[in-house]
Amino acid sequence: MTKQIHQGQGWRLGWDQSEQEFQGLLGTDNWAVELTAAEMQDFSTLLQQLASQMTEMQAHLMPEEALACEAETERVWLEVSGNPQAYSLRLMLISGRRVEGEWSVAATQALLTAIQLLPMTAHQV
Repeated sequence: MTKQIHQGQGWRLGWDQSEQEFQGLLGTDNWAVELTAAEMQDFSTLLQQLASQMTEMQAHLMPEEALACEAETERVWLEVSGNPQAYSLRLMLISGRRVEGEWSVAATQALLTAIQLLPMTAHQV
């Protein structure tokens, strides 16, 4: 299957291998942006890294404490903000096109699950 679209309350995620320039899709109920394969791979990798960092930080924080962690490549910047069990996500494309977007706590958790379903996450671009 070359085209996949996953969506839920407050989020959309897609992959279309047949597209020449923009294979990825990210968005919410109110906005969407198409991404190149490299941008989508960066998004996936950074999101998983940040999720792992938040899990690791849980042991070092009081239950009421919140934090923000960010990571970037030459193409994509991401930030998660909240506590390790519940955090929101911000995105910026930082090369070529300029895009900013964000997802709620619930949408971020759903994105973390859904990104694993896309075929592009099985290999590096």
